[in-house]
Amino acid sequence: MNILDIKEIFAGQFEARKPMIKSIYVDAVAHKRGIINIAKYYQPDYDIAVNGLKSLFNDLFLYFIGSEDSTLNLSKGILLVGNPGSGKTLIMTIFKNYAIYNGVNTFQFHDVKTLVKDAEINGIKAIEKFGTTNDYPITCLLDDIGAKNESVNNYGTTFNVVDELISMRYLVYTKCRKLTHFTSNIYPAEIETLYGARAASRLAEMCNIIELTGIDFRKK
Repeated sequence: MNILDIKEIFAGQFEARKPMIKSIYVDAVAHKRGIINIAKYYQPDYDIAVNGLKSLFNDLFLYFIGSEDSTLNLSKGILLVGNPGSGKTLIMTIFKNYAIYNGVNTFQFHDVKTLVKDAEINGIKAIEKFGTTNDYPITCLLDDIGAKNESVNNYGTTFNVVDELISMRYLVYTKCRKLTHFTSNIYPAEIETLYGARAASRLAEMCNIIELTGIDFRKK
């Protein structure tokens, strides 16, 4: 091993320690008010004080501005899990728009059910853009993993779309330093049962896992 090899190893270690979420300074009071306004745009009677959502919103606010005060790991994405109707997709939609407003830490939103349908027609090519073959890997959210019927058969080739996506996004995370966010109706133990220990381990390595409890907003 020569000095260049040693420098490369240490450079890689230092790079890995850098947060992947960019830090910005904002007026916290004004921005939190703005986040509430975004929430009420989608659901006028939305109340973040219900069932501990105020704490969750504060955690996500600090995360998406890259604050050192964040309790979440700024070098990991978000895996938001909870029962159907608990508001996971809405919460991530709110923070997607908040990130767009800030112009940093933005991510593309993709519905897994739509990706599964696309893969049924076009096979693995339908999801290749999420992997390292893409010249410009994206930061994205994969909404609603863990649903039924995620396996497809395309001209005799059978594969589980989400399992493939997790593998692709893990490589993007480790090689390209791009984050992935997820929402799911199933909890970590169920994820391991459905996708296997390797996929569950990769999700845990890639993501801050947040379990969401609360009322079913769809019944309001």
